[in-house]
Formats: sequence, C-alpha cells, structure tokens
Amino acid sequence: MKTVRLLALALAMLLVSSILFVGCSAKYKDDCPAEVISTAIAKELPVSSGYLPYDSDFMQFYLTDAVKPVNDYSVIYASAANDYNEIGVLHVKDKKDLDTVEDAVKAYLDDFRSTYEQQAELYDATEQAKLEDASYRVYGNYVVYMILTDADQKTCDTVVKKLLAVEED
Repeated sequence: MKTVRLLALALAMLLVSSILFVGCSAKYKDDCPAEVISTAIAKELPVSSGYLPYDSDFMQFYLTDAVKPVNDYSVIYASAANDYNEIGVLHVKDKKDLDTVEDAVKAYLDDFRSTYEQQAELYDATEQAKLEDASYRVYGNYVVYMILTDADQKTCDTVVKKLLAVEED
C-alpha cells in the first residue's frame, strides 16, 4: 500500500513538472516594436476617452531600475481621470535582466495601487477591480503589465501571444 502511494505521488510530481516545463518553454518573437503591441491591445480594448502614451520621462520617474535593461517600450493609459486602464510593454535587451525589470514593474504596480486605492473607492467597483487585478506577464524578452480587469487582461494576453507567436515549421 505504501509503495502504491509513493508511486502515485511520484507520478503526480512528474505530471506537474512536465506541465510546468511545457508552460515555461513557450517561444516568442523578439523583434516586434513595443508600440505595435500596445496599439494592437488598445484596438481590442478601446476606452471611450481613448488612450494616450506616457512621455519619454515616464521610465526615469516610475520604472527607474528598468531604464538601462529596456531598449524599447510603450506605455499607454486611458485619458479619462476616472479610468485606470494602463498597459505597459517593455522589451528587455538581455534575458538576464528580466528579474530587474520584473521587480521594477512589481514596485510600480504596488505604488500605483497604494496611490489610487482611496480614490478608486469613490469610483465604481470596476476601477477597484483593476487595481486589485493589476499584474504583469513575461513573453520571452517582453514584460507586459496591465492595469485592467481580469477579463481584459485575458484579452490582452491573447493579443500579445498572437503578435509574438513563433510560427512552427
């Protein structure tokens, strides 16, 4: 009986590790301009006020540690003050610097949440959900952060995967 349990545990661990390995082995293109990606996302997730790009100083003020490792980026936000939609696409020059950029993005999202948490309570629950759901994903050398609802993040994920998918031979 003990052998059967150990065998079942070993098989379960093997299954989980193979799923994790397959999930981590996805390949993505590394040559798509960040603005192309953010524009495609905005097209799929329009907002009534439209999106505006942050100016060139954005990285230096809000993602300071990511300035050197990132060689291309596009960050857009909903122009209405009561809409928190924001999407950032950061292309990291060297994969070894991904952790640095991820840490900078995490810190930015944490600061954003704490800055706007009280204000979000004055707006509808959707804006609160955007703050709570804000996250980022890594696609090869791209870090994409999203201050969006969970459903919109799924749409964003689909758009990015489609744009960066490597065609199989």
